[in-house]
Amino acid sequence: MIRILLVPVGGTPTVAWIDPALEVMQALVGGHIEATNPGRLLPRGVDLYCNEDGIERQLPPNGCGILGPYFFSAIDGRGEPRSLDPAELAAVRLFYLMHRNVKHECAR
Repeated sequence: MIRILLVPVGGTPTVAWIDPALEVMQALVGGHIEATNPGRLLPRGVDLYCNEDGIERQLPPNGCGILGPYFFSAIDGRGEPRSLDPAELAAVRLFYLMHRNVKHECAR
């Protein structure tokens, strides 16, 4: 199990513990996942995971310039998901607060 910060559409970011299996991560975003570090603003070793087909599926805007639900997770030296440590969790919460009103360029 790993600790992530999950951001549901229109909801409050919530710390969650998940199995890091690909199928579980895909279920959280509702489809194929895309890992990104928007503008390289997240700490090194932390990524934002979202639905890579958000535009085609016309998912609703959810702040931070993202469509649909998304989550933050850390990655280890092999590129595998790992728990956010307390400093990383604080950093992604701050990132969310600073960027929650950013609209996706394709937002309806």
